[in-house]
Amino acid sequence: MSNLNSLFDLVAGLPPTGRSALEGNFKQKAAESPILSEGMIAKIEDEAGVPVLTKLTSASIGATTPPDYPWLIMTGADQTDATVANKLTALACKSGLIFRVAHASPGGFAVGDLVFSSAGVLAKVTGAFEQAVGQVIETDATAGYIIVACGGSNT
Repeated sequence: MSNLNSLFDLVAGLPPTGRSALEGNFKQKAAESPILSEGMIAKIEDEAGVPVLTKLTSASIGATTPPDYPWLIMTGADQTDATVANKLTALACKSGLIFRVAHASPGGFAVGDLVFSSAGVLAKVTGAFEQAVGQVIETDATAGYIIVACGGSNT
């Protein structure tokens, strides 16, 4: 369940093939601080044989480093239903998602900018080794949000 005062919204969740977006319910990595909240980008890690979510930093992708598979947090640890169930809900970013998310500096983005994940928060791609997780399709500096499309030909 989304926070009522949040700017986060899933605009579309169907990839071009028409299949549903891949969804998963995971625990948060035990040492994660601050907690994962809706609209953050995460990756799956193994913690004592259990898949858990942790913030993704996709800026360190090199020629020999395989890219991480990004996940969009839908129900974060800051929400009551996730706390009660002790599970976060995430959608696979590379499956055709379009989402709106609040950003501290939405004016720093332009339509068409590629974005990567920096400790779970979206940032503009500026370097050769930053793995893009999506592309900005709309920005509103006044309202404080950006809209990102994932799963396109550039991501």
